[in-house]
Amino acid sequence: IRAAGAALRTYRMVKEIADKSEGEPADPLSGLSATQLKATQDSLPIFLEAMWHVSVIDIERTITTVTHKLCRDHSVDEVQRLRRAQALGIMGEVFMEVATSRGGSKDPKSKVAEMVAIMVPPSASGAGTSGADAAGEAQQGASGGGGGGGGSGRAPKDTRYYDSLGVRYDASTDAIKKAYYKKALRLHPDKNPGDEEAKEQFQAISEAYQVLADERSRAKYDAHGASGVEKNFMDAGVFFTMLFGSERFEPYIGTLALATAASMEGGVSMGRLGVRQKKREVECALRLVDMVAPYVGGDEERFRQFCKSEAEELIAVSFGDCLLFVVAEIYRCRAAEFVGYRKSTLGVDGHVAAWKGKKISFDNHTAAAGAGIRAAGAALRTYRMVKEIADKSEGEPADPLSGLSATQLKATQDSLPIFLEAMWHVSVIDIERTITTVTHKLCRDHSVDEVQRLRRAQALGIMGEVFMEVATSRGGSKDPKSKVAEMVAIMVPPSASGAGTSGADAAGEAQQGASGGGGGGGGSGRAPKDTRYYDSLGVRYDASTDAIKKAYYKKALRLHPDKNPGDEEAKEQFQAISEAYQVLADERSRAKYDAHGASGVEKNFMDAGVFFTMLFGSERFEPYIGTLALATAASMEGGVSMGRLGVRQKKREVECALRLVDMVAPYVGGDEERFRQFCKSEAEELIAVSFGDCLLFVVAEIYRCRAAEFVGYRKSTLGVDGHVAAWKGKKISFDNHTAAAGAGIRAAGAA
Repeated sequence: IRAAGAALRTYRMVKEIADKSEGEPADPLSGLSATQLKATQDSLPIFLEAMWHVSVIDIERTITTVTHKLCRDHSVDEVQRLRRAQALGIMGEVFMEVATSRGGSKDPKSKVAEMVAIMVPPSASGAGTSGADAAGEAQQGASGGGGGGGGSGRAPKDTRYYDSLGVRYDASTDAIKKAYYKKALRLHPDKNPGDEEAKEQFQAISEAYQVLADERSRAKYDAHGASGVEKNFMDAGVFFTMLFGSERFEPYIGTLALATAASMEGGVSMGRLGVRQKKREVECALRLVDMVAPYVGGDEERFRQFCKSEAEELIAVSFGDCLLFVVAEIYRCRAAEFVGYRKSTLGVDGHVAAWKGKKISFDNHTAAAGAGIRAAGAALRTYRMVKEIADKSEGEPADPLSGLSATQLKATQDSLPIFLEAMWHVSVIDIERTITTVTHKLCRDHSVDEVQRLRRAQALGIMGEVFMEVATSRGGSKDPKSKVAEMVAIMVPPSASGAGTSGADAAGEAQQGASGGGGGGGGSGRAPKDTRYYDSLGVRYDASTDAIKKAYYKKALRLHPDKNPGDEEAKEQFQAISEAYQVLADERSRAKYDAHGASGVEKNFMDAGVFFTMLFGSERFEPYIGTLALATAASMEGGVSMGRLGVRQKKREVECALRLVDMVAPYVGGDEERFRQFCKSEAEELIAVSFGDCLLFVVAEIYRCRAAEFVGYRKSTLGVDGHVAAWKGKKISFDNHTAAAGAGIRAAGAA
């Protein structure tokens, strides 16, 4: 979500370039200011941190499964299983000792900063900006209300936007955000169906917020009034309110974490979010107690009628069918789990329902991870467009429309659904976590007797069944694609796709699409004069983009500097194939290369695949964590398939378990000293690779915890130590997910 937020900010810059290019053809350097280009470069660490946090969750899940296979392998006796667990504990201790002695942690910020500093040349920050432009930018920063500290200080001629939000002209950005959010919730079309006046007021405050929440457009408004600003794109906060902001679902799910973050003054605080989450859960539980009271009291017919009428109202709001499906699925599952434990033989039905709940949670997290990967990829593609505009603006001052082609602007608009889907999937996880806690409070409330708790659980099951029936009858599901498409169609004017593009430019774009190897289908069809890049990757000049990606990935893993320390020749070859891949993996730059050779293309930015290989792609950790899911996805031909990813994940877990059996064999056989020496030497090698201290810390933490859990269950009185270790494991997992989701919420709020 942090990546999605940064991408939306980048989208606004691209859109502004297009509008500016169309309106001021005499100014060839209006495309990108120094501050704007710096902002896109500052976004790169956000994308990389998002990938890191997804990878930590991926590693945790994989190692947990691997250690489970190792310590519960019934092909060996109990003594050997216990020795394996103890060996994992020793390995975890040694790894952790080495990792912490070198400053290892799960916080990737310093490592990400190092990698970005290596991969983005310092000179790039000035691309596309003349001295005059930079000076103008500085002047605007001095007088345009930067830093969220209010307007220009002088009363503007036109105060209509300020008046519509009910704030003073010198109000801070936080005050404007809070005022907008309060009014938007009150005037939202979902809350005022059929009220044209409320709809017009909502549109008016949304228009005002778009302008005043952005420092640059606010400065223009203060100086020139409404006529001096463009308002044909939609702010992320408005998108969010329109998509998931309906209050109608609040009795069931409370205020979503993303909406809470968006309304916070003074930036997002995880501590304050945590307090509000606790309050949210208690309020939902109390409301649910009142809702199920008729059934608990014996009036089932009345309760079913209530559920039916509620479902009909809920499904009518924005995203109602999707939200109703999610709520119904969790209610049914949690109710079946509680009732099953108490009503079935040996609680078998409860265990089955609990397993289904875990599968639902796994599917939700998998969908969120996939959406996050897609959002990060879309964001990096948008960054490349901005960078290309900057380079082109610097090199071709005579062409004022070189900034953005029709295809490029359409690509940024096509990215919006990807970012919104990522927000949706994070919200699904948020809803799942909240409802799970709420139902736990309801069904395990010891202020009432066992009979009432059971009746509450049965009522939740009935509510879930009725909600699911209504949701599925209207095509409800957890897939938000059709709803997102509807909202984007409403909020992005169709005419926007032509902004900043002349007929000649569009024609040129079409010509390039016809002859430049678009769609991943190969090059121009004619042998280029310069085939050096193709030769370095070992592919033909008419190879598909997928074939180029696969060839690069294979060579990059073999030539990676981590795998060849001190080998200058391998390092040079790695740089050569990385340079070739940057050019050939992008259709536009490949067309230029085919036509003009290496001198005709720019190569001063780094492709997402290269970033990933340099950051977390080292094979040195593969015996412990396998190939990360992100790396597997990056190497897939023909796009990412969740089914194929699942198969590869199973294979990855089995291979890691088999390798780990061999590693712990000396300790199992009784040679503890040799095993400790092996762990020490391994740790020293592992920490030397890219991101080694961070990865070693993550691996060590999970090994220690899982080993302590297994040993504790078998060696301590009543398995108390095992329960404590299991609780710690859940806390580690919760912290990992909170770090990934929480940092994302901050970026979504900023966007």
